[in-house]
Amino acid sequence: MVTIAATMLTTSVVATLPTDAQAATSSLSTNTLNSFSITSPQLLNLKKDGFSGKYGSGITSVKLLVEGRVASVATLSNGTYSFSGLLSGKKIRSTDFVSVIGYNAQGSEMHEIEMTPAYTDDVVIPPVVEKINSFSITSPNALSLSQNSFSGAYGSDITSVKLLVEGRVAQVATLSNGTYTFNNLLSGKKIRSTDFVSVIGYNAQGSELHEIVLDITE
Repeated sequence: MVTIAATMLTTSVVATLPTDAQAATSSLSTNTLNSFSITSPQLLNLKKDGFSGKYGSGITSVKLLVEGRVASVATLSNGTYSFSGLLSGKKIRSTDFVSVIGYNAQGSEMHEIEMTPAYTDDVVIPPVVEKINSFSITSPNALSLSQNSFSGAYGSDITSVKLLVEGRVAQVATLSNGTYTFNNLLSGKKIRSTDFVSVIGYNAQGSELHEIVLDITE
């Protein structure tokens, strides 16, 4: 039996949502590919020269990593990414750790799927859906100190998203069509590995609705 990891880059909620938010339903169907996710075959057939999958509108680059190194960059077209030429150059071994990662326009990892190299037919992993209600936000699990930007999704009742460092507002995100973005994180006062960093979504009245704590990595 093959165990496959297909985990969205989301985090747990650390703030209590308002009572009326608890009754809100997900804005996305559980069978629909969302803007920050990808699909992938479950198995990487070592006898095939390539494979394809789907990507959401928030994904701008898809890469194949072998043992943590980029082995190939996919061609993207109308929601479908394709890898080719996998049988040329350095061969992938059945013992290698292989994954497919989708990135946003800022180069942040949005979705990673591990693949198992094998000499067998492919099985497609169903899309992983990011459930978000009107009072919530999503965010990557961690913020790298070398990362200049990152993005996430926000619900319809969120009108402002802020990045807080040690309890102080470090930056206010740009909001557009359900996606918030922080840029230029490497300019100005630098974030330290020991800092307490969180992303908070606010409503139109300035009330805090959802907070996500970020791990800081080197």
